[in-house]
Amino acid sequence: MTTTQRKVIVGIGNVYVETNYLGLMTGGSHALKVGKEYRSPKWETRLGGSVVNFVVQAKRLGMEVGLIGKVGKDEAGYKLLSLLKEKDIASNLIVMSDDPLVQTSVDTGLVFEDAQNIQVVAGNANQSLSLKDIDLSNYFFDTVSAVYLGGFLKQTGLYKDYPELLKRLTDMGIRIFLDHGRIPVDVTSNQIEVLKKSMKYVEGYFPNGDELAGITGEQDVSKTLDLAMQMGPKFVVVKLGKDGCRIKTKSEDIIIPNPTVKAISTVGAGDAFNAGFITQYLSNNSLKEAGKVACATAAIRVSKNTNPTRKEINDFLKIQY
Repeated sequence: MTTTQRKVIVGIGNVYVETNYLGLMTGGSHALKVGKEYRSPKWETRLGGSVVNFVVQAKRLGMEVGLIGKVGKDEAGYKLLSLLKEKDIASNLIVMSDDPLVQTSVDTGLVFEDAQNIQVVAGNANQSLSLKDIDLSNYFFDTVSAVYLGGFLKQTGLYKDYPELLKRLTDMGIRIFLDHGRIPVDVTSNQIEVLKKSMKYVEGYFPNGDELAGITGEQDVSKTLDLAMQMGPKFVVVKLGKDGCRIKTKSEDIIIPNPTVKAISTVGAGDAFNAGFITQYLSNNSLKEAGKVACATAAIRVSKNTNPTRKEINDFLKIQY
């Protein structure tokens, strides 16, 4: 199969069973006090993790998708597989560990009334994902046009092999898009250096403003974008929340304003943005058009707490842009 005939986007990264407590009532404070009980009017259990959120949204937009990750042989692991089945996402590339010490990763989101959130994670399956768990000789990769990598800095078992993994994917003619996600408080300088060395294989890099500042050591957005481009990606898209996004290439610097919406939950907004952008970009649209679609996708996501369809996005764009 030629590269032009490949249609599948496969995500590689962290997978969680996620429980979110929505509209957590704290009297307007983001500080929780020991010994106090807090209430949410609603809760949900769903698939979680940057790469999962991306794959779910990309499929919602009509793309063929695949997912590679790791779970434990436990109740949460089987729950995660059933949630994938509900979303009609193939789980044959999800590795279930036989090691009793490997627990499926779980995630709890405390979503405040102003849509800001605190994430609490547990389990070690994501950290145990390694290069040997990824079978690049699987026939499935003959259908893959692009790989989306999410949560790099949390993948302590895989990160050191990132340069080798990305080189092998590149040699296979597969395009690479990366969003390493939030920078953990215990991140090491070695992890950062491996990330920087891997960037030369990346076509599109999708940090938010804080993440880009953390990687580059600069606060000024223009400086951080210049430094990120020097690492080697073809383009960088920095997500700026309510201020939209900024797209940087060697020859272009594009600013896309964000539509004004009332947010009810920001969980998964960045991943929805990435899916909107990358699916549009892979359909041979300009970076500017991809940016508009991405901002619209994220705006609908945060205002409705759902993954929008292509029609919903197109209708939204007619009004907002």
